[in-house]
Amino acid sequence: MKNIFYLVGVLLLVVSCNNPDSQKLESKKRVDDISKIKNDALLDSLENEHNESVLSSGDNVTNAYIFLVDSTFSIRADIKKDHRIIGYAKPNINSERLIFFSIFTGDVEGNPFGCELGAYYDTEWIENTYLKFIDAQDDFVKVIAIEEPNTVTELYFEKKWIIFE
Repeated sequence: MKNIFYLVGVLLLVVSCNNPDSQKLESKKRVDDISKIKNDALLDSLENEHNESVLSSGDNVTNAYIFLVDSTFSIRADIKKDHRIIGYAKPNINSERLIFFSIFTGDVEGNPFGCELGAYYDTEWIENTYLKFIDAQDDFVKVIAIEEPNTVTELYFEKKWIIFE
């Protein structure tokens, strides 16, 4: 009987002890979670600050151009004007952001919003990718990004940031 109590005690002790590797992983996960929360807060702060700057600029913003002659989509950054023009996966500003054009370094450097096609100051910064206008749909324009060698991605930009020429 004494042996059974001893065996149960040892078994409980072994089961209740945590694996040190498990503790390290859990600690790393908590640090990663805290980093993600801080990063999300920073991105939210950038989002609010930069959106406010663009909105307060009124009509004095850089627009994207669609040249109807060849359907080229182009944005030229102007240091004296703000812009934040985003290409979405669907014609909805709540859909996934695929490409980001902004005058703000915080929006561009390191692609902080994780856009699949990247973040740029303007279209001149893109290498091996061409943007072509396809169609205007309600409040959005449909554009395709053609990446060499021949990978095509559909994008949608808000029409309010576009000038047709």
